[in-house]
Amino acid sequence: MSSPFGALTATVIMAAESGTLTGSFDLGDGRIWPIEGGVADGDEISFRLDRDGSPMVYAMSATVEGDSVNGSASAMGTEVPWTMTRGS
Repeated sequence: MSSPFGALTATVIMAAESGTLTGSFDLGDGRIWPIEGGVADGDEISFRLDRDGSPMVYAMSATVEGDSVNGSASAMGTEVPWTMTRGS
């Protein structure tokens, strides 16, 4: 995901059970952002990420398509696309 503060790259762990999405984004160097308020509805997911050390909260939504996820992230009046791909 790119943002006004630069590109963000993370290792992501997600699990969906009974409509609830849980997990975290590991940005390296000990920076881990837990998924908050996660919802999984069919191939649609949504959740929030609280950026560590700042008041910025990303509202994330996406569609899961096989091994890829494509969606949008919004924070502070800005919306950017984001993607991720299942690793091995």
